[in-house]
Formats: sequence, structure tokens, C-alpha cells
Amino acid sequence: MNTPEKAPQQLRSKVPLGFYDESYARNYIMRTLGAPYTKYKNALLAHLAQEMKIGSVVDIGGNVSGILRMEGSLRYQLEKYGITYGAIDLTGEYFDPNSARKLGVSEEYIYNEVNGLVASAEDLPFPNGEVECIVCADVIEHVPEPQKAFDETARVLQKNGKAIYIIPSMYKLDLCDFDYVEEKRTSSHESKLIIDDWSTMWEKSGLEVDPVQSRPVGIATGLSFLSWLDDEVIPERPKLDSKDSFSQKSLIHREAKRIIGLHDEAIDAFILENNFDKYLAQALSEGDIKEVMRTVHEAIRYIVSLSPEDKIAIDTFFEMVRTSEYPANRVAHITNEFSRARDPRLLLGNSVLVVLKHR
Repeated sequence: MNTPEKAPQQLRSKVPLGFYDESYARNYIMRTLGAPYTKYKNALLAHLAQEMKIGSVVDIGGNVSGILRMEGSLRYQLEKYGITYGAIDLTGEYFDPNSARKLGVSEEYIYNEVNGLVASAEDLPFPNGEVECIVCADVIEHVPEPQKAFDETARVLQKNGKAIYIIPSMYKLDLCDFDYVEEKRTSSHESKLIIDDWSTMWEKSGLEVDPVQSRPVGIATGLSFLSWLDDEVIPERPKLDSKDSFSQKSLIHREAKRIIGLHDEAIDAFILENNFDKYLAQALSEGDIKEVMRTVHEAIRYIVSLSPEDKIAIDTFFEMVRTSEYPANRVAHITNEFSRARDPRLLLGNSVLVVLKHR
């Protein structure tokens, strides 16, 4: 396959040049890296790589994972299993330990040696068939030309290699690509698609999904975004560099989401082990939002031991959802996405984890 022709990022992306700069890295270190979702996601990825007997991983869009010895770092999680870590990203500062030092990170949390290359997902710097395993977690939605990224993944992947992608689903209702959501809160995501539409791209590249290893991630957190069917629950952000403005309803969701996120791993295990994912997917295929949220609320109360304050916050959120009336056309859109999906259970989470291999 010919190497994709490079194009200036600012000419083909809605995200301005420089968005993923030092301030982005600072926010990632101070907020994202320590978030329960990031820790859960990367621990899950590492465990999955170990189960598949992977020896080395290339992390596409690795950000600062390569230089930080922290629970939220994919490198840190992989090294628990003796798996070698390498990464590519658009910004060389992500591979410079001094970048972490300048941001105030203590020496004990910094790796001094990093295996990182500056490149894009659409033009990977590897020969054909060289890479054993690719991880592309919460990155493909930011790529201006995702088809090229899947083409490149297929090109560099070994014959029996694996590619693990994590892609937003219910997160901010990405799977629906609602205009009213984008109008209220500008997103940095280039693509907002249902997993079946993503699959059209990777199948065109000669890849197929492993249905046994693939799964939703963060089901309760993801389904909490159904509350965004009400405009008032969406934090307002007119520009990418604007600060979020929160209404009372959006603050109620924000606090509930924070609490749920602390327990996503346990809630996911309970839902998946008891096949409640089938029930939830069927309910959404029928447009029964209230039943879905009632079931999630019951699961949280059954699985999680909440403090009195957290219980009030959770109950307040689900009461807000129970008493809300959502526009019929928006509910119908959700119903349509779940009805047309090959495996609607994969859509349930904050994101979906798919394992890809050569056909």
C-alpha cells in the first residue's frame, strides 16, 4: 500500500493548529490521567493485551503515557505484565521527560527513557507487517481522515497481530451526532459515528472485529448521557477554548457522573456477567429511556455502597431523568441507532472497545 500523502493538519481539521499543545498536556496530566475512566480503561487494555499474550504495543496518540509512571498511564499498566511500550503522537513534547518536569511532576513519577515517534495515525512510521499490537484509545474520533488511519493500521499490523481501538459511543451522545449538542457544546471530535459505521472503514481496510473480546466500557456513565436529550443538561461551550458554563441540571448530571465513574468497573462487571446488557440494549431499541435509567439506578444501588451525600446526588439525578420529557424525534434517533446495530450491546458504554485483526 502506498504511504498516504501528508496534509497540513490545520487545512483538513476543524480543530485549530496548536490545540494539542502544552496546555493540553497539562490538563491531561492534572485531570485526565487521574480520572477513574482513564485508570479503568488503561488497566483493562493492559489486562487484555496480557490475555492475548502480546509482547509489545504501539500506542497511537499516546499523549504523555510514555513519560509518566502513574496508574492512568498505559505504559505503566502494560509494564506490570512485562509488555513493551512504544508510542506515536503529533507532538514531540509528549515524549520529553522535561515536559513533565516543567509541569511540576515529581521525579518519582517520570520515566527518563521513552520509545516515542512523532507521526500521525494516517502515516505510521513502520514497515509493512512489523507491529504486533496497536492500541488506539479515544483517538480515532480526533483523526481528520480515519479511513487512512485504519488503512495504516492494517498495513503495519503483523499477520496474526491485533489492534485494540476504544471509540466513544454514548459519551456526549457521540453515536447520534446530534446537531443541537454540537451547537450547545463545541466538540473536538472530527467524527461521531455508530460502531457499525466505523466498522465499514476498518472492513474496507481488510480488518475484522473479534466479537468475543469486544465490549462496552463504562456502561452506567455512558447511559447517564441520555439525560443530554434535554438541552438544559448540556454544559454550554460555544468554542473549543471556552470554559464550560453549567446550568443547575448540568451540575446535577456532572456530580452524578463523577460518582458513577468511581464505580464503572464494578457496575460493568455486574451488568455484563448477568446479561443485563441485552436487556438494556433491547429497551433502547424500543425507545424506553425511562426503563433503561430505572434499571441503571437499581444496579448502582445494588452494587455500590454510597455515602449519604453521594446517595442524595445519585437519587436527585435519576429523579430528574424520571420526570423529564424528551423530544420524540431525539428518542426516535436513539431507537434507530440501536435498532440498526449488528450488536447493539456494544453501543451501551461511555465507549466501545473493539479488538481488530486481519481477515
